[in-house]
Amino acid sequence: MADTRKVAISCLVEPRHVEYLRRRAPDGNLSQALRALLDRGAFIVKLHGGAMQRAGLPDLLVVYQGRTLWLEVKQPGGRPTPLQAATIDAIRAAGGAAYVVTSVAEALRIVDEAEAMA
Repeated sequence: MADTRKVAISCLVEPRHVEYLRRRAPDGNLSQALRALLDRGAFIVKLHGGAMQRAGLPDLLVVYQGRTLWLEVKQPGGRPTPLQAATIDAIRAAGGAAYVVTSVAEALRIVDEAEAMA
């Protein structure tokens, strides 16, 4: 029987996704956060945007311990665009969990909180 975690990782978070995050954060914090989340067993989808996708969606859709988390990835000091902020507000208004993260520590803190609530 196939290890579904490995299948999910290979299909949805490919090396190019980690490289994308590395380019967005030259210090590597966000690619490290992605790896740390995967190591904890998170299921992650990198949203790339495009003509067929709603604009303003957060970068990562993370499912961990039965909770769905939306993560907008920014460099330290970065802020979401007005459209991204409005989308995050809409996700929260619908009862979802959406966050802006700028470091490994922030991403892991969010996952820890999700785990505590599971």
